[in-house]
Amino acid sequence: MKVWYAMSFIIRVVLFLLIIANLSHAKANEYIEKTDSENINHTNVMVGLRRIGIFPDDFKKSSDGPNDAPSIQRAVNYICSQPGNARSGGNINLMARIYEIDSGINIPCAVHINGQGWEEQMTLGGGTWFHITQSLKQMTPAFNITTTFSRASIFENFAVAEDHPAPGTTKDAVWRPNIYAPVFDLNGVGAAVFFHHILWDGVTKGIYVNGAGRIELDGMYADVFDYLINIDGSEDVDRIRNVHIWPYWTNSLIKGSSSKSLMTQAQEKKVTEYRLMNANAIILNRADTPFLDELFGIGLHALLQIGYTSSGNRGTTTKAHIGRISCDKSKYCLWVTSNVNSQMSAIIDQIDYQGENPVSGSGIPNNKGSVIELDGNASLQIGQIYAEIIGVSVFQMPNKNVCSEIHVSSLKVNWSASPPNAYLAYMPKCGSSSYDLLTLSNYAGTNNSIGNAVKLVQGVGHLMMPSFLEKNSNAQ
Repeated sequence: MKVWYAMSFIIRVVLFLLIIANLSHAKANEYIEKTDSENINHTNVMVGLRRIGIFPDDFKKSSDGPNDAPSIQRAVNYICSQPGNARSGGNINLMARIYEIDSGINIPCAVHINGQGWEEQMTLGGGTWFHITQSLKQMTPAFNITTTFSRASIFENFAVAEDHPAPGTTKDAVWRPNIYAPVFDLNGVGAAVFFHHILWDGVTKGIYVNGAGRIELDGMYADVFDYLINIDGSEDVDRIRNVHIWPYWTNSLIKGSSSKSLMTQAQEKKVTEYRLMNANAIILNRADTPFLDELFGIGLHALLQIGYTSSGNRGTTTKAHIGRISCDKSKYCLWVTSNVNSQMSAIIDQIDYQGENPVSGSGIPNNKGSVIELDGNASLQIGQIYAEIIGVSVFQMPNKNVCSEIHVSSLKVNWSASPPNAYLAYMPKCGSSSYDLLTLSNYAGTNNSIGNAVKLVQGVGHLMMPSFLEKNSNAQ
């Protein structure tokens, strides 16, 4: 009797699933017939579309030509037919191929766009790629996300590449990237959107966020010329983890080769020169209590830039929690811009800084390079700093109108490659009766490049240092 009841239950479940499958397939056919008079391969649109996902390839029209954006938009529109309804949203699966993006895509509901991964150091190589071409207008983002119904969307497991000119080879040649809007433009979403395991292979602007919150980046591998992410007006906790900025596009290999570079060393240097002057990987303006950890960047103007949101949700970054950051061959590790007049604040666990100029090489520091550049107002608590190849100072605090404070538990500096005029901190007078403040609980520093002691403070700021060990014979 128990076996009979079990078999009866299974039969009823199967019949129910068949009915649902037929209804889903009928709805897909109805949608395609209403929106497309051309021949679409909709026989491959699977049953249970919102559960197991659909492929935009099945929504392709012959009139689209090489542009894949319209078919992606049709797939999005299909699963977003009822924004705000419990039956809206779903999975969009991408094949292992190059998707040409010549026009913008709007995301009106929560979607999960999932690729098949990507192949590193070979532009438009294996895996899933979005190829953003010059046909996309300069002010048009590839993905436009502007509604609260899009909250909790997920984008993952694909690579992004843009078209840029090849660098010149002459000594005086100056390289600049093509101008693009951000790949993803989030405006007014108001809450979480997730980006996971993405390669940004030669991208000017990655993600711009305005008026959102709880944005999550995890596993970003990027060669960017302006920024990876730029956050404005965020009143909630954003999370940015596992970011690796490296010259993937610049050092890309020729297709079919495992070792032959696409660019010459001279061409690579032209791109590096631009990046060193213009690329600020992570930009936080108004960002309330963001969490950041495991950040690495090489050959940048700054790995982390703090600015100010001047309209809407105005303000700067406050109560940032920053774990481990490593800045290699970059001008600054942390840069607070001059428009930050209300004090930004952060707690930082570890900073590792190496300031060699990546164009000059041979241990030559970046001109006026420093670990922390406070052109604006800041209050920082830092656990540990290790720094070497310093261009001008470890702490640069040049603002003469507002005063900042930095508190460091442990600082170790190798000054051996630094110029004779380098110093620990630059702190000019910042008010009629106020001073910049730097406290160092423990400090150890070597001699400079000519064997002399390094000057501790340039200016009139206050330095408090209960423990001091200078590793040379000319200790002050």
